[in-house]
Amino acid sequence: MVNPLLSLDEARRRLLAGAGTLGTERLPLDDALGRVLAEEVAAYRAQPPSALSAMDGYAIRKADLPGPFKLVGEAPAGAPYEGALSQGETVRIFTGGVVPASADKVVVQEIVREEDGQATLTEEPSEASFIRPAGLDFGQGDAVLKPGTLLTPAALALAAAANHAELCVTTKPRIAIVSSGDELVPPGGEPQPAEIIDAASYGIAAFIRQWGGEVTRRLHLRDDLAAVTEAARRLADEADLIVTIGGASVGAKDLLRAAFQEAGAEERFAGIDVRPGKPFWHARAGRTLIAGLPGNPASAMVTARLLVAPLIGTLTGRGSHVFTESMRAPLAAALPPPGMRTTWHRAAMAEGELHIDPHGDSALLTPLAAASCLVCQPGDTPLAEGTLAEALPL
Repeated sequence: MVNPLLSLDEARRRLLAGAGTLGTERLPLDDALGRVLAEEVAAYRAQPPSALSAMDGYAIRKADLPGPFKLVGEAPAGAPYEGALSQGETVRIFTGGVVPASADKVVVQEIVREEDGQATLTEEPSEASFIRPAGLDFGQGDAVLKPGTLLTPAALALAAAANHAELCVTTKPRIAIVSSGDELVPPGGEPQPAEIIDAASYGIAAFIRQWGGEVTRRLHLRDDLAAVTEAARRLADEADLIVTIGGASVGAKDLLRAAFQEAGAEERFAGIDVRPGKPFWHARAGRTLIAGLPGNPASAMVTARLLVAPLIGTLTGRGSHVFTESMRAPLAAALPPPGMRTTWHRAAMAEGELHIDPHGDSALLTPLAAASCLVCQPGDTPLAEGTLAEALPL
């Protein structure tokens, strides 16, 4: 009996079942870029810690307007004026300077004439106070970053402002990439006419790093079942996730899937109702997850975006939803029915419309490099020009 093909949603559900974060570690801010926060970050101090001037000017009491004012001191950033303003007094203040006690307004320097220790307004000031109150950005004890946050430059700056020198982040999943095929050769050489450059493993490795995983090993294996089986046993002891490319079809030299089964991996499912990506398979060897991608480079990368990305999102603690949330946009041209399987087209957004790659060949990389998203078309369903189609960012 032939097993039915799984829907993409069901394949994702089974793939993610039992997957979770792999541990935590503490890193200094300089090493935390691109990592995922494991614990809430609460501010150790308020920001700003005191009321600060937002402009260069003169700190005054509003009640003393329109002046003139007696100049009694200055407050540059980092050197506050000690004491409070009395009636009719002002302090020369600079952007970032601490506003003196009892002052409730900063008058910008452009409308003040200073002469003989006295400051006189040359025109009526605006209603704005030009004061940033203490805690305007956040207060002491406020939660400024939540677990699951991807640590971008802005997030790291926020953590630093909250007075954190290091952060608790999730452990990166260790991911091995395995491809097989006697015809594959690495780039940079002089391939023979019958040889194919191994492009897929480079694209998949880049995707994995972009999504937050660590590529610990990339293997290309010859078409030898014993050798592939031995490699499968070895990798299962050192990787959290193994991503295979090709070797899942029914040809005599499609060995990867069979080799992992021979090595003791428990297959969870094989075959999804998606184009490209039908040969995708999933297995588990102890605690190690295995995701089997199709062999065509573009097909492998599209399928990785649909299934491996949300898995890595789960393993890193960001959550699978980060990689499954789609948008909707109108099609620039009509699409005829794609056949029985749901099809994910390579597409680019231009002038607010989705432009679909006209080739549709899963082996072509040029259209994938030009694409910014994948557009979903349900099986046997034509889509008219202007239809709001589901698009998944690449």
